[in-house]
Amino acid sequence: MDIAERTEQGVSVVGVGGRVDGSTAAELERRLLAGLQSGAPLLVDLSGLGYISSAGLRSFLKAAKQAKAAGVPLALAGLQAQVREVFEVAGFLPLFAVHADVAAGLAALAGAPHAPAGAVSAAAPAPEGSHPTLLEEVVLLGIDEESGVPRPTARSVLDLVVAGAALMELALLGRVDSDLETTSVTDATPTGEPLLDGVLAALAASGPGPTADRVSEIAAYGAELREKALDRLVARGILRCQEGRILWIFRDRRYPVVDGRERREVRARLRDLLLGTDIPDARDVVLVCLVDACGLFGAVLNDEEFTKAKPRIAQIRRMDLIGQEVERSIVQIEAAIARSMLPV
Repeated sequence: MDIAERTEQGVSVVGVGGRVDGSTAAELERRLLAGLQSGAPLLVDLSGLGYISSAGLRSFLKAAKQAKAAGVPLALAGLQAQVREVFEVAGFLPLFAVHADVAAGLAALAGAPHAPAGAVSAAAPAPEGSHPTLLEEVVLLGIDEESGVPRPTARSVLDLVVAGAALMELALLGRVDSDLETTSVTDATPTGEPLLDGVLAALAASGPGPTADRVSEIAAYGAELREKALDRLVARGILRCQEGRILWIFRDRRYPVVDGRERREVRARLRDLLLGTDIPDARDVVLVCLVDACGLFGAVLNDEEFTKAKPRIAQIRRMDLIGQEVERSIVQIEAAIARSMLPV
């Protein structure tokens, strides 16, 4: 990746060339946020960029979120066809003003009001393992508060959601990266999170491959990962495991909520995002994908709110490429289930 910076007509111009992927996205994010620091309009020239992965998209997502919050105009220029396709498929184009070239971008931004200098700052990343994993958050939302029993969802769907949660978490931690076709391990260093490190090792052993194949591979361990997620929530003191028997024969395991704070925080975060207009952060994009795939928005929104939020949910779901693949796989499974129920 090559980055060149200059100021022209009162506009900060950042030229990005080459490839933006898991090995370069952090540097791009740092430079974009630094470019926003002055408060001057920022124009990102992508005419030299030939490739961008999910990691690169997340850098632009963070920059867009910070720019909007600080009131700094942010625009893109010169997108090549292959890069524009990735932005379009991921639903990122509406987040930016997009111009054909730098000249057009400068003409649009020159004279735009400046935001106060220093209004944008890069937040320090949360330490790995400092909060529940995405898998734990989804499993927690899936527990019925009154009965302590997981809400009914087809096991095959749950397995895919679990796989997606693990892959997406590893992507957020910089261990996995993906594009429109392939998912690969970019850093095999263990995360220290037992729920994820076995998945990471399996992916590293498999090598790069189609995202659909990687999702299916991890889905085979779905039941085991769900069980471990429940055990972790019990260990954190969020749930309590209650063992029993039905008719003295069949095991009945329930998970009453002990500490509802985590659950309330997740629900409040999702409600604020879906009923508002803020640009989501990368973690919440992933959580929206997973919660919708499980059909769990009934635990977050009432019927009227859900109807209102549907277009925004659809928009946010597009923003994660792994999430899109999980959704496609679930649609295929649901179609197969529906066909199997038709009379012969």
